[in-house]
Amino acid sequence: MPDPVRAKLAVLAAAAVAFGGGVLVASGLDLTAGGHASVLQQAPSRQDVKPVADLSDAFISISESVTPAVVSIDTEHRRSRSAGANQQVPEEFRRMFPQFRIPDDDAPQEARGSGFIISADGFIITNNHVVEGANKIDVVLQDNRHLHARVVGADPLTDIAVIKVDATGLPSVRLGSSENSRIGEWVLAIGNPLDLGTTVTSGIISAKGRALPILRQTSGSQWAIEDFIRPTRPSTRATPAGH
Repeated sequence: MPDPVRAKLAVLAAAAVAFGGGVLVASGLDLTAGGHASVLQQAPSRQDVKPVADLSDAFISISESVTPAVVSIDTEHRRSRSAGANQQVPEEFRRMFPQFRIPDDDAPQEARGSGFIISADGFIITNNHVVEGANKIDVVLQDNRHLHARVVGADPLTDIAVIKVDATGLPSVRLGSSENSRIGEWVLAIGNPLDLGTTVTSGIISAKGRALPILRQTSGSQWAIEDFIRPTRPSTRATPAGH
């Protein structure tokens, strides 16, 4: 009867020889080139990433400088309807389907937008469509203060309005000129959309002097001035020139 120990040793020896032979064959055929562990690349030097870091620092600096002057604007508009509109609907239908009841005149309609403080004594630039016809304008500052505002100037044909709050010592932004802007330039878009808080996004100027049918449709005038700067960013929107 064969010795079990010797039999096991013979099997192990055969397996070792087969494994070694397979490695030699694979190496000779260059079949192991992709099988070895990848060598870790050296981390980029500080000098290599400096241009990106400088651009990031510039974005951060601009954001920290401008965002304190960004405000949220909440408005209320009173609904208008013809007198006695509810009385024109049969009473039994008004009881059965209250969801179709025409709102009363005193039911407010709310809207929201963004604005920028342009002077320390409370002047704020926003879009005219945000405040046009509003019965109440509430400005929310970055420190969460709520201030009542009034419209002091508006131009529906360029969709620009200026409102005023009674306050002093407010942070403000410096207005620039769009004349020197160039297609391909980096830009930051800063606002307070949908009551989500201040939001900053970046992109490039993809077009200037862009005419869109937005103002002509909303103002109902063929004389609306449409001279938009269009930035390309994750959420592309047109911005009036000079903003």
